[in-house]
Amino acid sequence: MVARFRAKAGLLSAAIALGHSAYAMEPMTDTALSDVTGQAFVSIGNSSSENADFTRVDVGLNIETQINADEVVLGEYYRWAEDGPNAGAPCPECTGTEAGLEANSADIQITDFALGTIARDAGTQFDGKFYDAGQIVPFYAENPYLEFVKEGENIIGARIGFGKAMGMLSGDFKSLTGNMPITIDGQLISTSNPDEYRIVSQLQGVTSPNQKADGSNDYATGGQLKSIRASYLGIPDGTNFKFLAPSGSTFSAETNNCLFLGRQTCFSADSFKSVTVGERLEDGSLAASEDMFLSIQTKEVTYTNPNTGKTFTAPAGFFLNLPNGDQLSLQEAAAGLSRQRTEHIDRFAADRAGGVTGRNLF
Repeated sequence: MVARFRAKAGLLSAAIALGHSAYAMEPMTDTALSDVTGQAFVSIGNSSSENADFTRVDVGLNIETQINADEVVLGEYYRWAEDGPNAGAPCPECTGTEAGLEANSADIQITDFALGTIARDAGTQFDGKFYDAGQIVPFYAENPYLEFVKEGENIIGARIGFGKAMGMLSGDFKSLTGNMPITIDGQLISTSNPDEYRIVSQLQGVTSPNQKADGSNDYATGGQLKSIRASYLGIPDGTNFKFLAPSGSTFSAETNNCLFLGRQTCFSADSFKSVTVGERLEDGSLAASEDMFLSIQTKEVTYTNPNTGKTFTAPAGFFLNLPNGDQLSLQEAAAGLSRQRTEHIDRFAADRAGGVTGRNLF
């Protein structure tokens, strides 16, 4: 497996300041030590599941950042198609000429990647703080960790993540192995009662619809669940919903391929160009999430959040879990999410002058 991360020079930097004292260190007495309290900067914990042992290293840091990268490519190797007899298994001996390989060449591919944004206008942002136009709205994370997975004497996986994370993540998702569960919540038919004709679900990776002769999408196709190298997100085929009608009666229907009662339910992943990382609370406010992580494993591994007990099963290869705080109706999902400003320099002014807006980073 090959991981590639390309970033523009000068956009990623780190600084470490070390204090220096001219005084010699002296041992402390037991009495003096008894008056000192503190918390470890680094902590190590161990846990076990039925078949694996986990070692997690937590680092007590708070991070606020805004970064950009031309492209993030992780897990660039051949693997069999998920719906074939080999069920998405890696194929290290393949040359790329074999029939039945995954069409996407990497587990994760995101172009024009960014964490954090730059305020276009003065005002209050999603985090409840006020920013002037042109001011950085950072991506926030705390307590980063690194976790190793062992099976017997062999390391079979590892993941990096955050104890909490919240902010905007931007990019064009060309291939996604993982979760980005954008919430669908809205009415199919608008009425004065918001509970009527309402559907609630979460988007998952699905197979893409076929293209018609004129190049448009045939939404009567596609929509099957796809967890590896997905380029579409949607409500999986066969999902059943129950509705409240204005008469007070209920009726049910289910998704059929990429359609639900004539409405589109599959969407190109790269149409969601800026997504909210976080957890949407019942009152509509946004809170930091504990479940953002990136992992790599040689076989399927189930990771557990030690605080909530929530589990995430990752297949062999790279896996990205992005807790999402966006909430859209089907109509809004079909329109996608526009890209927020992520750079001070407008690199694509010429594109917009010619009517091209898809790569607008400004």
